Amino acid sequence: MLIAAVRRTGSTLLAELLTELPRAFVFREPKLFRGRVALKTDDLERLWTQAAVRLHAAPADQRREDPVQAALRFREQVLDQVVQAVEQIGIKEIRYGKRWQDVLDVLAGGRPLRVVALGRDPRDMYLSLAYRARERRVPLTGDFGPAAVAADIEREFRVQHELIKATGALAVRYEDLCSDPRVVPEIRRFVDSPVEGPGAIGMLKAKEHAMHGGVVTDRRVERWRSEPDPGLLAQAEEVGRLLNGYNRFWGYDCA
Repeated sequence: MLIAAVRRTGSTLLAELLTELPRAFVFREPKLFRGRVALKTDDLERLWTQAAVRLHAAPADQRREDPVQAALRFREQVLDQVVQAVEQIGIKEIRYGKRWQDVLDVLAGGRPLRVVALGRDPRDMYLSLAYRARERRVPLTGDFGPAAVAADIEREFRVQHELIKATGALAVRYEDLCSDPRVVPEIRRFVDSPVEGPGAIGMLKAKEHAMHGGVVTDRRVERWRSEPDPGLLAQAEEVGRLLNGYNRFWGYDCA
């Protein structure tokens, strides 16, 4: 199972909703499509303490290689071990590169691969990135601002759109994930998830737990409507206006 997101669209939230060790687990951005096997230390700890799976793959592996080789290494060193103890395994990624189809073929291993794609109002994506940029550098081509962020979203969305069409992915908006109680059960049915309860909501990121209290909330839905900085809001609205194709696909009105 793959969560195919663009950054700041709720992929961590969905990963939490589909994680319930020892039955189900979603790896967060192992960066396979970029030729790496970057496992997070706390993910490795959870697999050991909650599912008795000790992986020997190095966390945050800095080696870069052909993406297909990285996917093969992930399957051999990680998936083949975890599948013996965990009923359902997924990954979530936010970047895909040119060889995404080959990587998916390796991960699927000849079996159907269920994919959930995520989108979000681009104004909120920009605001989320802007506040993050005040704490640390946000990787972009060019200086941080509406043009660079819109170009980055557009570039990744083009690949995401191709991936959605090729895999028959279930496309879900962040706003619906947070606000419509029918959406989470629909996603779980689509991916045939064994998770029945809240999953690991609030367990993967302490900052998110502090904000949302360990439950799905709509506090970050349409945050642009309450943005107190008029200059920052104007920048967010400019991003929305620059992404016509993205808006048409996901159904946002940013005119």
